Amino acid sequence: MVIVLRSFSKQFFVLKKSRFNLKTLDRKLIKSIFPIAWRSWVGVLMSYGLVQASGIIIAQTGNSAITSSYLFSIKVFEIVKNFANAPFYSKIPFMNQLFIKNSKAQLYNLATQRMNFTMLTQTVAFGIIIIFGDYLLKFIGSNVGLVDNNILIILMLSYTLERYGALHIQLLSLSNNIIWHIANGVTGGLFIVFSYLFLHKLNDPILAFSLSLLLSYLCFYSWYAPYKSYKFYEMNFLKTEYRVTLKSIILVILIMVVSFLTTLK
Repeated sequence: MVIVLRSFSKQFFVLKKSRFNLKTLDRKLIKSIFPIAWRSWVGVLMSYGLVQASGIIIAQTGNSAITSSYLFSIKVFEIVKNFANAPFYSKIPFMNQLFIKNSKAQLYNLATQRMNFTMLTQTVAFGIIIIFGDYLLKFIGSNVGLVDNNILIILMLSYTLERYGALHIQLLSLSNNIIWHIANGVTGGLFIVFSYLFLHKLNDPILAFSLSLLLSYLCFYSWYAPYKSYKFYEMNFLKTEYRVTLKSIILVILIMVVSFLTTLK
């Protein structure tokens, strides 16, 4: 959406300087926005759409409590993901200016700082949900609970990989190099394949879909998007990962350890 709006602005002001013609505006807008828009929408459909569709399949098991817990957990994680986007997404207009000015050093520092902030925000929130989620829901008297902690851990790993890749895609998109459709398209295809295999091997559809989500991100999305970003911006891998992911990785490990210890009680 950010890329589409930016393209609209560029086309509008170019045409405004020249002779304003509605037909010309429409043709040029469609021509410039359509290639970007369809790629973005394919990406959205193959990521968010497939995960939501998995809830429909789980509902066919006939256990409304299990379905409700799964859909509720996914919804909570989606809310956290969207909230955690704020530190990075709020700086996209300024990062776009830095990209246009070719201020590579300043863009790199700001982007990696905000990527780190976003990753940490999401990971901390996931940790609170996994460790204290059930207690908080009981405290407010909720009739819907979260899924099993093991499933929440798998979802946390999946969403962490997704956010890591998505941040690199968004950074790359500053150059109007759109790869959402490839990254999410292939990942969505892998999700379908893994889901088909696991549903026939496991008796637990929630575990099957959760593992499928994790493996689909792990096998393609988590490395393809960063690879494209690293290659375009010529970033140093160790330096960048130290700035962006190290703290989040340590925090994820701590959350997993604490979750494991709490299940032993």
